[in-house]
Amino acid sequence: MSSVVERKSFTNQSVDIQPGDMLYMCSDGYADQFGSEAVKKYKSSNVKKLLSEIWYLPVNEQKERLEKRDT
Repeated sequence: MSSVVERKSFTNQSVDIQPGDMLYMCSDGYADQFGSEAVKKYKSSNVKKLLSEIWYLPVNEQKERLEKRDT
C-alpha cells in the first residue's frame, strides 16, 4: 500500500431546487451491497434504474420499495 495520497479535484455545482422537488442522496454503500442469490453487487446503474422507476410514488412507498430491494 502506498503512502502517497492522491488529491482529487472537485467542482461546485448549483442546482435550482423548487418546492416539491425530491433529492436522492446516497453513498456507494447502497450500490455496493450484494443482491439476490447470485451474490453480485447491486451496482449504481441499478440504483439509478430503481429510482427512475419509483420517483413518482409517495415517499413512504418509495421507502418500502428501497428496503425491499435491500434484502
